[in-house]
Amino acid sequence: MSDNEAIRRFFRREADELTEHDRIFGPHLRIGAYHIFASLISDPEIELSNLTNFDDGYSDPPIVSVRWESCAVGFEETRQFVTTGYAFVVHRGLRDLKFIIALIPDSPGVKLRLIVRSDDIDDLATLLDWVDELEKTNHPLNGKLFSLAKTRLDFLPDQKVDRDDVIMPTEVLDEIERNFSFLDDPEGFPAPLRHRAILLAGQPGVGKTMIAKWLSGRFCCTGLWVTPGALWELGASAVFDLARRLKPTLLILEDLDVATGDRKGNQPLGDLLGQMDGFVDLGDIAVIATTNCPEVIDAALDPEKRPGRFHRLFTVPPPDAEGRRRLLRLVLSQSTVILEMPSVTFDQLVRGTDRKTGAQLTEIVRDIESRLLWGRRRNEDPSVVSVVEEMDLGQLKSSSGLGFAVCRSAS
Repeated sequence: MSDNEAIRRFFRREADELTEHDRIFGPHLRIGAYHIFASLISDPEIELSNLTNFDDGYSDPPIVSVRWESCAVGFEETRQFVTTGYAFVVHRGLRDLKFIIALIPDSPGVKLRLIVRSDDIDDLATLLDWVDELEKTNHPLNGKLFSLAKTRLDFLPDQKVDRDDVIMPTEVLDEIERNFSFLDDPEGFPAPLRHRAILLAGQPGVGKTMIAKWLSGRFCCTGLWVTPGALWELGASAVFDLARRLKPTLLILEDLDVATGDRKGNQPLGDLLGQMDGFVDLGDIAVIATTNCPEVIDAALDPEKRPGRFHRLFTVPPPDAEGRRRLLRLVLSQSTVILEMPSVTFDQLVRGTDRKTGAQLTEIVRDIESRLLWGRRRNEDPSVVSVVEEMDLGQLKSSSGLGFAVCRSAS
């Protein structure tokens, strides 16, 4: 009997005696189903009879052709997976259990279906435990950093931000690192300490996102970067469910004040409160959120008024003189235009940029580079000293006179 005939017989003669188990993978986790299928057919205890490739509708239900696709498994990294098809297998480790595993399109996701004979129902629980283990083992999403779109994951490159690149008081970085240290070894921490949430507040450009970038590479975990638009489109429930499926997870919520809205409209605030109130499993999930306007965030998310959803609030100030010195050195070390700056001029730059944020300091260096290049193109050969002396550092802004609206307190 040919392989295809065996599969047809399994379906046609035993159609009334089959048991099906389906698990649905949404659009973000489709690759999880592909991974299980690939792991199953390559397992040493599995004897693969056939991957079906006929589409004549002879079987009931109809069997579709096998389809392979190149799927992203990391930043600029792909792997070939079966994305549609049926496999007829024998599990030698489960008393030669014969069953079929199928990948079936289930827009916008995919359905993973296990089909066993009803006579073998007693083996189903063991089979499902084995499939669960296959999903966890070498999952292509675990440990990766990605951002969320409505129906896909966009893999992000390693941010390559070290702790020394984050210009901030040492005690603040120590405190943040201590709160999230469970991500390195969740099993070594008691359950109440295997979830922490931190809120970072401060004006734009002070380095809140830089902290998140550093943390995304500091810990051995999955990094999930969520913009306000993604939280609005998907809802907090879907975001946190994804974080639970890939834990340990660092969940980064950008611009929380924009992402949550308020209690007046159809906004994600209520869903987020429900996800973070402790009724849903948050084990092995660290949350770090940023905001430019902490005063407009709902009181239920304020760790000082209602501890538990967020555990700590850190207000990130503009760098002090020593912080500006460190940051300017870092930016200048990466410049290909300013190869040398006299110490007197450097000190002048540090003194003249009081209350400037990290982003503004970077822009000042870029402006110096631009002025130097512009002068050289005009055969003026300006020096770094003359350029800095001509600049009004206290008045230098990174925008035109149009300005931006300021945050206003919630009414």
